[in-house]
Amino acid sequence: MAVTVARSVLLSELLSRAAGRTVHLVDRERLAAECRRSDQPLYTAYRDVHRRQVTNVANPPTTWRGDRVHYAGGLLPTGEPVRSVGHWNPPGQIEVFQVLAGRVVILVARPDEPDHLSIAEYREGEMCVVPLNAFHLTYSPWQDSVVYNIYSSGGGWPPPDHTRKYDGEAAPPHTLIFTAGQARAEQATVTPEPAQVDRVPLTADGLDLPARLPSLLVDASDEQLRELAATFNTAPAVDRA
Repeated sequence: MAVTVARSVLLSELLSRAAGRTVHLVDRERLAAECRRSDQPLYTAYRDVHRRQVTNVANPPTTWRGDRVHYAGGLLPTGEPVRSVGHWNPPGQIEVFQVLAGRVVILVARPDEPDHLSIAEYREGEMCVVPLNAFHLTYSPWQDSVVYNIYSSGGGWPPPDHTRKYDGEAAPPHTLIFTAGQARAEQATVTPEPAQVDRVPLTADGLDLPARLPSLLVDASDEQLRELAATFNTAPAVDRA
């Protein structure tokens, strides 16, 4: 049985990671001043709500995990929404998100084209499939929201250390600003070209997933999880403009 670990992330952690470039912010100094006044909570992550290990023929077992994240809603003083820290997934790791309550915007970038961004809104019940080895970041600009995600060990990649997985490669040099309810990609550092933005959701079409994602790691058979991994790795169901 999985042992759920709850961890809250405050604005101060976002600022500290921005100093190491694993997070990009539009106006770090302004947010730092706000943090000195009130170090507000951004989200609480409940890690390992579900966990499964699935054996594979001629390969190491795959560990599947399910997390639930509760986001505060609203905008920070710079116009950036309440957000996750964001990170790059390892090669071969499957990850799917579903909004359980509220609505969010998820930013996704691929390692071979970090300036080509997917920025799409996902409402309650909708899923986002993160391409293999991609960067992803969740924003909650409107109201409190709850997001559940499943992810795999990638067949041999060890289970993640949640305290260290965000300290890797620098984030893509963009963040989002919201004005009049619309998201705009803002360059957080100087880049040769502005970002190319797709606003088509990265859907789960073609993947055998339940209507409510949290039930997958509880009810699916080992064979179904192996088939999901095979489908995802050979033909990821990602719609792009």
